[in-house]
Amino acid sequence: MGGFASGMDREGFALRWATDSDAAACATFHHRFPDVPVLERDVADLSVAVDQLEPVDVLTAGFPCQSFSQAGDRRGFDDPRGRTFLEIIRLVGEFTGADRPRLLLLENVPHLLHGAGGAWFDRVRRELRRAGYWFRQSACWVANVKDETALPQDRERLFMVAASRHHFSFNPFMPPPDRPESAQSESSAKRNGRHGLDEFVDRRSPRESSEYLWLFQRMALQD
Repeated sequence: MGGFASGMDREGFALRWATDSDAAACATFHHRFPDVPVLERDVADLSVAVDQLEPVDVLTAGFPCQSFSQAGDRRGFDDPRGRTFLEIIRLVGEFTGADRPRLLLLENVPHLLHGAGGAWFDRVRRELRRAGYWFRQSACWVANVKDETALPQDRERLFMVAASRHHFSFNPFMPPPDRPESAQSESSAKRNGRHGLDEFVDRRSPRESSEYLWLFQRMALQD
């Protein structure tokens, strides 16, 4: 719906094209970025030549996480949704030479690093290297929404950065250093142009479990 795009746009990147198979997501993206072409189709049906995709310096992709999540059935690449990652590799390979994206910025769940005894991440690393990119675990960053934004959500995401061997002699990405919680809160408040939730919410101690249960029960009744 434009999460990656809004971040890149805010940092000064020009958005060239986007794709998603979900009609509602594409409509939302088009509403937010009316001047950016959106291809509403499965990435497996996408072609650089046929769809005349413009070469980009940075290709971002958040591939389905259900098959890699601790909360799911953990089928990994045995799940068709998990194999969407391989379509990204195929698409990148259709760009040749200097047209190949300089950087790949991929997003998924942190459990991708450790699931199946590390086999999932090994597959990701092998595929990226085979596609001509520098990539290893040190080029990964696990970020929590509550630490990086003012949103009231405890949600970790894994970001992976791969660098093209055609353009780089090594992978230049280094994860940001850990920051004290106070600095995280102040930084997120500044980015969001407000004081943030810390003005109203005490994060120093967990709430009574009855409060969480009451909330979940109420949500279930509303559903």
